[in-house]
Amino acid sequence: MNIKYQMLAVGFIAFALIFLQPAYAFSCLDNDSNYYQTKGLASTPQLNRDLKKTDAGKCVIDPKATFAPYKIPSYADLKSVYFDQSKSTRKSTLSSNANQGNITDSIGNDATTELDRLIYVNGSVTITGNGFLNAKPVIPIIIFTNNDLTINNNIDFAHNSSNGGLVFVVGGNVNIHKDVTQIDAVIIAQGNIYTAGSGCSHSSPVSSQPLTVNGSLITLADDKTVKFCRKLDNNSEPAEKIIHQPKYLVILRNLMSDTLQKWSEIQ
Repeated sequence: MNIKYQMLAVGFIAFALIFLQPAYAFSCLDNDSNYYQTKGLASTPQLNRDLKKTDAGKCVIDPKATFAPYKIPSYADLKSVYFDQSKSTRKSTLSSNANQGNITDSIGNDATTELDRLIYVNGSVTITGNGFLNAKPVIPIIIFTNNDLTINNNIDFAHNSSNGGLVFVVGGNVNIHKDVTQIDAVIIAQGNIYTAGSGCSHSSPVSSQPLTVNGSLITLADDKTVKFCRKLDNNSEPAEKIIHQPKYLVILRNLMSDTLQKWSEIQ
């Protein structure tokens, strides 16, 4: 793209952000004869039942209020939408705890028909062996597990490919062994994500090797976090490195995507 048009695009975005007027909230007066009514679409997630004010006692009085129908989903939400309701014919269920052998067997080897794969594990998943998925087609793979995920060995899958990728959607905690140094995956968890073994903490870090995640680490619950609890013998490099992979926005567009709507009232 010509640099002139790039600058024009950036300038337009900056102009829109600077001059876009937000909807304002003011205190509501119950005894005020001119009690403010909501004139726009309320942007608060905590709207009072009388539709006049928020639970915090505020009224939206601006005639233009944006509304984005989005909230941070739970594990149950993600499984319901992207596994249970998925129209994909390439999905399977494992009825109990699974290891890398069970998972690789359920994926198959036919790259011409296995364009993607959805797997649900009704239990925990443990990755202990070397070369997990190395002999499998380079395709998008999403694994749902309603319990914990334990990673005891490196996961080196489709790191240099734009066509394949691995996503774990975890209903419990994620426990990454302190000796693991590479994970090529996006990990989404309802519970905590521990980078140096189950129950580790940032206040008591564990001596280890650096961990590189080519993907993302995401926790869904408000009271759960990623527990970065590794330490190195030197201060010249990070103990944990997360490298975002934009390819997931493309390869998951048909498996884990939704429509974001934005409404505004025009008077």
